[in-house]
Amino acid sequence: MAAKRNRLDRAQDRTQVSEAGFLEYIEREIAAAEQEIAQLRQKIGVLVSLRDNFVKHPPEAALPAGRGFTSKQTLATEAIAEFLRQQKGPVPTMHLLDYLAQRGIKFGGRQPRNALSVLLSRSKLFKAHGRQGWTLAES
Repeated sequence: MAAKRNRLDRAQDRTQVSEAGFLEYIEREIAAAEQEIAQLRQKIGVLVSLRDNFVKHPPEAALPAGRGFTSKQTLATEAIAEFLRQQKGPVPTMHLLDYLAQRGIKFGGRQPRNALSVLLSRSKLFKAHGRQGWTLAES
């Protein structure tokens, strides 16, 4: 009888451990889903901002003569334009790269800072201020 009771106790212990493991798993899944939702909300915010900016400023103003941007470059250009509208002075290129990274926009190439500078300098939307950084040309 005692052996049977010990087996029941051990089975009950395993059930409690597996329930605790299951609850930990569920908690991790919930946390991961909440993080994914937060990232999607942030992406939606950027996209809404880009849409609003697109309506206010036609894309022809952002395109250099004779050369079109890729969709990734256009996305980066629009995001930077929106960011610079909120700034009071020039913003260094590295800060703009950091801003793009925070928004999930990866700017590649062997030297992303130089590639971004080239992109901005070819656009009529932006004005360079040497080492101080960039502002909107309309400012």
